[in-house]
Amino acid sequence: ELDQASAEEPSNKMQSSKELLWQQHLILPYNEKRFELIPITLPSLATVEGAAIEAPVTVTLTLESPLYQATRHYQIGIVPKTVQTAQYHRQYLSSNQKIELSHWQKQYEAGAKSFLTLSKNPTINPALYALELFNYPYACSEQLTSQTFPWLFKSPALNLVKRSFYQAHQTDETREENATQENSTAHFSTWEESFVEDHLAQLLARQQPDGGFPLWNSGPSFLPATNYVTDLLVTAKRDHYTIVTQEALDAAYRYLQRALNQTQAEFTIYGLEISDYAHGLTRDSLASISYASWLLADGGKIYLADLLFLPQLAPRLTPLATTYLGGALMILGETKGGLALFSTLPSKIDQAEQYYGYYQSSISELALMIDLLNRLTDRGYPISLELKKGLFDRLNQRLAHQNSFSTQDRYALIRLGSDAVKERTPLKVMINGEQKILQSNQPIPANEIESFEALEPLFIQYMIEGEPKKLTTATQFKIQYQNYHDAA
Repeated sequence: ELDQASAEEPSNKMQSSKELLWQQHLILPYNEKRFELIPITLPSLATVEGAAIEAPVTVTLTLESPLYQATRHYQIGIVPKTVQTAQYHRQYLSSNQKIELSHWQKQYEAGAKSFLTLSKNPTINPALYALELFNYPYACSEQLTSQTFPWLFKSPALNLVKRSFYQAHQTDETREENATQENSTAHFSTWEESFVEDHLAQLLARQQPDGGFPLWNSGPSFLPATNYVTDLLVTAKRDHYTIVTQEALDAAYRYLQRALNQTQAEFTIYGLEISDYAHGLTRDSLASISYASWLLADGGKIYLADLLFLPQLAPRLTPLATTYLGGALMILGETKGGLALFSTLPSKIDQAEQYYGYYQSSISELALMIDLLNRLTDRGYPISLELKKGLFDRLNQRLAHQNSFSTQDRYALIRLGSDAVKERTPLKVMINGEQKILQSNQPIPANEIESFEALEPLFIQYMIEGEPKKLTTATQFKIQYQNYHDAA
């Protein structure tokens, strides 16, 4: 369905009256695709300033399947003026490099709020990608895992989004009962634990007799899904969620170990030759095997000897798979081999035709690569800051041109922002010409900061939120979901 908004009088805000322009109901057999070209004309409307703008159109897509029902709303066209918007600037500053923040502040009306976050290691604001991920209509194992994982991460910015999601799902009666701050905090903690356990229970119910997890709510075990769910279960077990039993984890680990053993057996037979029979040696399979290797190594389930064949297949590994394998080697004592693999990452990423693992994109791979390198740094491994800076620059370039994000993209960016390296040394900086001492990864109000100078190499993230002074043309829009499904 397409609705056309109309305006009764010149305004910078769209009116609520709508006219139905087009409607169609389609029933598609499994795996069938249909492309529809819908010709529409966006009429011109006048604003208070006298400018001519086009009214946006709302597209309503209702999906119905045996697994779930969901309604999604998309908006296309030109928004006359964004009432509330946020602008982000991420940059690496070398020692004594200066940046002027007043440039962004002058673009917003009075009352805009801005914050500055500093770190010696690349990070990102996880709150930017959380709320829409929490509201996504879930059915497959990947989507359910992507929604659950961020609830295990702890960061001040992410916690605010969690509380917002929690408040939106409370009844008026519950809000009244928890009016005080103390009651509200206690109820949120109880609700959050129940929410996570419910999602973990849904995933555990999907575990197959062989220990693996299917692509959807049932079916044969699927290695990419099993990797991802196992990663979640390990993290939840570490956070004392007793619903995750050791038996379930051990079964999942055994499934991953069998997959690794099968790949090694095929390598013994076929070596570096590409054969139609060597299914475990394809780039897609090796991407999953490298992830499994990292999980097994991190869980203490394998030895270095179990992985010595994989570096010989390095040219077939995706950038993220290379990072997983390098991390696994380092954990098992082969630091030199891990660093050698990491040194190939920039050239791999810059290949003209790059291949990514199942579920992955260039954004999710880069974010998960940086996150894993940050985690290794936190454990004391000698990871090059220059390498992480180069990866972060590439991630920022892709984010600047990305109009939409998959569930895996959002999870990866949230994880990168939440797994920030625990930097305990205060940072010396110059703010408005005066030296200040600040803490890493702690957002500070930046409304009064006109200029900022790094006295040592730093990653900065600047955010300003408010009402822009000039008419703003938007080329990307948020998607709103109305969920009324219950996955089978």
